[in-house]
Amino acid sequence: MSQEEKCTIVSIIVNLIVNGMLASKLFGLWSDGTLLGPSGVMIWAKSTLWAMGITIVATIVLTVLFIIIMAIITGDTDFRTDERDRLFTNRGNMFVMVAGGAGFVAAMIMMAMGFAPVFGFIFVFYAYAIGDLIGNLHKFASYRGLI
Repeated sequence: MSQEEKCTIVSIIVNLIVNGMLASKLFGLWSDGTLLGPSGVMIWAKSTLWAMGITIVATIVLTVLFIIIMAIITGDTDFRTDERDRLFTNRGNMFVMVAGGAGFVAAMIMMAMGFAPVFGFIFVFYAYAIGDLIGNLHKFASYRGLI
């Protein structure tokens, strides 16, 4: 298992957990009307910034731990990346950019139709998050020879 494949696995797991927890919190804030209040965008921004920070720290820490544990178990200490890793990473990043761009355009249309701006921000954030998930799943499938 290559270094990048290990990073991809950790990233998928962390992003699913953290984005799921953020979605749950935002749904609760929407249900009780907090997101639609005058400070809704500020509350969304603070919640999202915390989630982003947690994602970054958790991904770094868990990736390092996963790599160390796998190195101990398998004895594989090859941490090089090659042309194949760069190709898979670029393909995965393509999904993020396409989903994020489409999410931005969709959010602009939503706000033009009268939706609250906070929903536009949420839509853009989750468009990028879903694009990242799809990109990472594509990378993982590429490493496994499924694509």
